This record gives sequence, C-alpha cells and structure tokens, in this order.
Amino acid sequence: MPEAAITVTLPNGSTVNATVNSGGTWLVTVPAGVVLSVGDIVSANQTETGKIVSGDVHAIVIGNTDIEPGINVFVENLTTGENFAQAGDLLLYDAIVTNNGTASSIWQSAYVIFELGSFVTLQVNSIRINNRTVTSSQYIYDSTANTLTIFLGDIVGGSGVSISYRVVVNSDISNINEVILNVILGSLV
Repeated sequence: MPEAAITVTLPNGSTVNATVNSGGTWLVTVPAGVVLSVGDIVSANQTETGKIVSGDVHAIVIGNTDIEPGINVFVENLTTGENFAQAGDLLLYDAIVTNNGTASSIWQSAYVIFELGSFVTLQVNSIRINNRTVTSSQYIYDSTANTLTIFLGDIVGGSGVSISYRVVVNSDISNINEVILNVILGSLV
C-alpha cells in the first residue's frame, strides 16, 4: 500500500528502510561495506498505519546480473467473496512472478516457495502455472512443513509467470489480505 513503511533485513542483520510510493513499489540501496553473495537471504516486512507489521517475505540473492525478480500475490475467498474467512472456506491465491530486468536478462531455473502456515491446507490438484495444471515434476509439496515449491523454468527479462492454487482454511481469519504468507524466490543455477 502506498505510504507503507518497508524494513529490509540484510544477511549481516543490518536494516534498510523505504516507503512504498504511489505506484506501489519501493527501492532500497545496499549500504557501502555490506556484501551480498549468491544464496544469501534478504527479508522484508511492511508496516501500514493502524495495522500490525506483516510477516517477513524472504528472497534469495541470485547473482550480480540485471535480473530483477518480483512477485505480487493476491488472495480471494471463493466461498463467500468476503475479506475474512472461516474454517472450511476455500481461498484462491494468485501470484505473478516477474523478471523486470532487461530483455537480454534470463532468470535461469527460477522457483518460488510458498510457506503456507498452519491456518490453511493446500488442495494439491488446484496448482496451475500460466492457467495450466502442473505436473508432479513442476512442484514439491511438503505437507509436514506445509510448503509449496513451484519450479518456473527460465524467465526472460520483461516476462512473468502466473501461478495459482487453492487452500482450505483451517481456522478463522479476520482479514485474508493480511494473512502472513512467506514467499521465497530463487534460482537453481
């Protein structure tokens, strides 16, 4: 949301702050002396006026390239259409994963991990990439950790991949738009 405060935690524990602009984006500069290496995890959370701090979203450093990965996640209550959910309701998650880099940049063997949390259970047969049902080689679902890893393949600069999946709610959620959902973007290369 515009004007929300963003706190980014770097691998060394230091933080950098930003504010979401009117276009819904934000940018931070890694301070001088802080080195990011491939495989490092950077996390960020958002604070909106009058609301609780969001859960952390994690990203894995994939290299020193012009690849600019991004993700937008949207949630909808398919049972009631309301912004809250009760146990048994069906939620639809839609995510757009993008490579905002130049047309010559290729994000190789991209993947995304959704840490679903204990409040929902995945409907395994509902997973889609670009509106096509996925095959078992395109995802890993760990029911014990309740994590969903989806393999996206290569994403060229300026392109994106659409992902959707459904979950059944296990306990009441007062605002589905504030559901804490950790997302990790990465690359197998």
